[in-house]
Amino acid sequence: IKAKVDMLLAEAKVEIKAQPRKAFEHKEGGIPLSEVARHNKPHDCWIAINSVVYDLTDFLMQHPEQRNSVLAWAGRDATPVWDKIPGRFPSSTWMTFYMRPEAQMGDVGAEPFVDPKSQLIRELTRELRRLEGPSEEDVQAAKAGGHRGVAAEA
Repeated sequence: IKAKVDMLLAEAKVEIKAQPRKAFEHKEGGIPLSEVARHNKPHDCWIAINSVVYDLTDFLMQHPEQRNSVLAWAGRDATPVWDKIPGRFPSSTWMTFYMRPEAQMGDVGAEPFVDPKSQLIRELTRELRRLEGPSEEDVQAAKAGGHRGVAAEA
């Protein structure tokens, strides 16, 4: 079957190349580190290395033995430790051996402008909610097995 597919592709002069995926594109171009920081879980793992953002979620599923070293940098920029330990994550040897082109999400971009007053109000509101604790409605929902909670509001 593979030979037949190769023959058909050759006849049609179609060349298949792995293309880096651009699943997330910020308005100004590039992915800000604040967006990378939101993807810091085993089921959603982005890491910035040398000004390029990679989605290593699939890698974690394929290579559980390297889970800890990758998750230590999930949602962060791993450039400061680049090539500190040759052959280990993150290093040029590791990238050459393990990294697939489709894991590349895009370049690191500038942070979007956030009004300092709005940011302060958001932070103070989050802190106030944290100090107040869960509302009676949240407590009842948790007892009933609902998924609504204080963490979901943030």
